[in-house]
Amino acid sequence: MTAPSPAYSACVRAAEARLPRGGVYVFAAWYAMSCAAFVWGAKPAAWFASVAVVAFAAAAGTTIWVHLRSGVSAFHADADGLRLGFGPAGAKSKRDLSWGDVQQLTISGLNRRVMIEVLVNASAAPAYRSLLRQFADLAFMFAVPVGGISRNTPALVVPRPDPARYRIPLIQVSAPEVHAALAQLGAETSIAALE
Repeated sequence: MTAPSPAYSACVRAAEARLPRGGVYVFAAWYAMSCAAFVWGAKPAAWFASVAVVAFAAAAGTTIWVHLRSGVSAFHADADGLRLGFGPAGAKSKRDLSWGDVQQLTISGLNRRVMIEVLVNASAAPAYRSLLRQFADLAFMFAVPVGGISRNTPALVVPRPDPARYRIPLIQVSAPEVHAALAQLGAETSIAALE
């Protein structure tokens, strides 16, 4: 029986793992619109309208806070490369990068949060989603809440241009831990650690 090959997994901030870039702030827009509809439609007493505004603002703030502070297991590294996101093979919520596709990894951290920037080789540069397309994703998410969240491409798997790179916000880990694990797995890849 062969020993399992070494691998490393970590939690990615839920806002990037599940939502398009900027998608977490669509929740604030939903709550603001709901609050405005309630106050304008029901025309409650001034004190009750004030309570409603505070309640809707607290709900929006809590939803945003949870998405920015919680994590989803959406980062995996092994001897073959990196896997970003989750879902079945070929899903738009998942990207597989071989170590040959990765030009450089930059790891920076603060407390129990780490940002990994994956610089991709020019030959493996992915197709970009234009800003207009990313805005359309947010508009669709706002207009069709449940379908918009599940059908959009998460920010985690949408590369940033010039140069082509992915930004991966990990939580509940430290930069030295991530650096040690990735250095072992991607021995041929340049890994820079910024403390």
